[in-house]
Amino acid sequence: MKSGDICAYPAPYGSYRTGCGWEASPALLQTDNMLQKDKYSAAKFVDLVNVLYAELLNMEADVLDNQEEFCRLIGINWLLPHEDPIEEDADKTKNWRCRDIDPQEIVIVGYKGQSNFDDPDCSFHLRNWREWRQLQLECGVPCYAYELKQAITDGRVRQETFVIGGESKSNSEKVWCVLPQYYNETIGLSFIDPEDENGSED
Repeated sequence: MKSGDICAYPAPYGSYRTGCGWEASPALLQTDNMLQKDKYSAAKFVDLVNVLYAELLNMEADVLDNQEEFCRLIGINWLLPHEDPIEEDADKTKNWRCRDIDPQEIVIVGYKGQSNFDDPDCSFHLRNWREWRQLQLECGVPCYAYELKQAITDGRVRQETFVIGGESKSNSEKVWCVLPQYYNETIGLSFIDPEDENGSED
């Protein structure tokens, strides 16, 4: 933080407010105060959870609807194949979400071809789709959609064209690439200008 304070990143256990950033949920803040450097047993964790949630929370309508949909899916799929397949890394199906997380986008970081950022007409060429998938695995980083939108506005990413398997642009993918100064292997992805990382209060 610009104030110099260190705090835990609360997502998804909190909410995002435009202009303010992430705000941790009361339960997360109370958990932070309750946990001590100590040995914990399963029974002790249960006791702490019972203190943390002494009363049942009133769940919002969309949460209840999601819970009912999950129970319905369990009921109809206990023996038959699942009607709504879930990928290994997915967090939701068509009708049910396992976590309420803001939409995310994949951006490309640290790709060696980014040395061509000064050429607006440059496109990168890959031999086949296997190379494209490998690139996504090695250089793809998820970021929140609102972060990417702001980074586009601020000129901190650039849309690049990757041509797969030849010169024809009919086999191509467009993807947002992060300018080199906003990513390094130690800190990771950060859309804060390097000179402002240790800045003072505005």
